[in-house]
Amino acid sequence: MSDVIIAKRYAKAFVEASVEDVSNLRSDLRSLEYIQELFDIPETAKVLKSPVMPDDLKKLILEYAYKKCEKSDRINGLIEAIVKSKRVSVFPKIVTEISDILDSQEGFINAELTVASEFGDEQTAKISELLEKLMGKKVKLQLRVDPEILGGFVVQMGNYLLDLSVRAKLNAMTKSAAI
Repeated sequence: MSDVIIAKRYAKAFVEASVEDVSNLRSDLRSLEYIQELFDIPETAKVLKSPVMPDDLKKLILEYAYKKCEKSDRINGLIEAIVKSKRVSVFPKIVTEISDILDSQEGFINAELTVASEFGDEQTAKISELLEKLMGKKVKLQLRVDPEILGGFVVQMGNYLLDLSVRAKLNAMTKSAAI
């Protein structure tokens, strides 16, 4: 089973367990994001992602970060569950999925805008505004620079992909010329 599917299941269960306490979900998410920062530290990430490292060590590392956060039975339960089922490596994806679920419940959609070079704030705002009109929801736009697209932009929103890059147009021309 893919990590994304596993992460979605854990995230859904985490959010559903919070039905009676929705107000604290954002606070829990901030705590989870703090714990997730452990995966940004190369040495710690290596231990947490390794299938051969002892589960007790992984649990100690996660609990160390958890002690610095607001306490929550849901977070503690999630840590217990992923350590017990040997799914600690999926933790960052679980946090991302929880964030996506909360954003969706609040009427937001996450979008990744890939551009060839830095975009100005005005251009980004215009694209965000157009995407909001297209999707009928508020858009949280994350900007990523990838010079390989040569020009134009690519937008990824959930299952939607809008590729208006020069690279895509050149590839299409190459394919049509080969026919």
